[in-house]
Amino acid sequence: METGAGLSTLLFMSMGLQVVSFSLSDVIDRITAFLSENSIEASWLPCAGFSEFAVPRYFESQDQGHEFALIDGNHAIPSVFADFIHLSSKLKRSGLLFVDDTQLPGPQGLCRFMEKFPERWRLRRSLNKLSCYEKISDFGIDCGNHVDVKIFQQ
Repeated sequence: METGAGLSTLLFMSMGLQVVSFSLSDVIDRITAFLSENSIEASWLPCAGFSEFAVPRYFESQDQGHEFALIDGNHAIPSVFADFIHLSSKLKRSGLLFVDDTQLPGPQGLCRFMEKFPERWRLRRSLNKLSCYEKISDFGIDCGNHVDVKIFQQ
């Protein structure tokens, strides 16, 4: 699963992975054209729309857990957290959650947030502007009173 689509989508497909992408229709159209022009067959389910709306709509009809998710869509603070809430709830325990563009305030704040819950998330690796977290335990979306507003401060 990924919010946003592009080179990551093509990389996942080239690895033979089944990919679900939540992205804007113009991006989906470009990838579809590329696949067609290059006669590439892939297991890809594109879901058009803003991820904060498309992801929950997709999960209304899907109950399966996923092995990995990539957050690389809208990098604004509310959208990053909406993507996180929806994607992490469908991520299997020991699944991997990738957060891209961590130099930006939204993704950076999300990483700081996850690092405040080591019983739920383990940072596996961070490279340049991409971080990978392993889901340690299942949990609800309620974070209680543990939210620290300082996650968005430098």
